[in-house]
Amino acid sequence: MTVAVLEQQNKRQLNSLKQGALDRKKQEAFDQVKKKVIKASKRAVLRSINSAFAATLVGLIVTYFIMGFQFFVGNLLGRDEVALSGLEAALWLSLNFALFVALIIFLALGYSLAHPAQSFFAFISGGFSL
Repeated sequence: MTVAVLEQQNKRQLNSLKQGALDRKKQEAFDQVKKKVIKASKRAVLRSINSAFAATLVGLIVTYFIMGFQFFVGNLLGRDEVALSGLEAALWLSLNFALFVALIIFLALGYSLAHPAQSFFAFISGGFSL
């Protein structure tokens, strides 16, 4: 083989290697953009769900209790993002318990106002059942 033929083969191989590297870089960039778009769309969906829940009082209460549960479990697992001291955790837990009791009382009161005869007769008979 002549030198010119060898140089031509080397140039072809070099060009194919360059093209392969360029294709890999393009694919990696595409994958990164795809991951970012998926992450952003998931975040947008979660924000819209949270907004829809926040539009109603029941959704707001449910969202708060779910968020509180996640916060408490994260604190038990020792996550740095939600680290609380013992006193802070006790105060937070007692506040959540008080809110839960107030919610139950509010629901019972709402039921008794919606169905006064049933509530009155249940109270007289010695039991209150929902």
